[in-house]
Amino acid sequence: MSGKTVRVIRLYHGLSQAEFSKQVGLSQQLISKVENGELELSHKTKIKILKHFKVSTEIIDLEEEIT
Repeated sequence: MSGKTVRVIRLYHGLSQAEFSKQVGLSQQLISKVENGELELSHKTKIKILKHFKVSTEIIDLEEEIT
């Protein structure tokens, strides 16, 4: 799951990076780096975020097909 997707999920739910990070148990700095493409989340963390925000895990497969 790309940083752009993380940003879209966060903004769709009307959350700041700080609010989003609290909900998923990560630091705001880490979320910022992910959204800016500096870091990639572990598969486990991606699944945690998708489940928390009720987003289909198929998005991971779709992104892999595109890139």
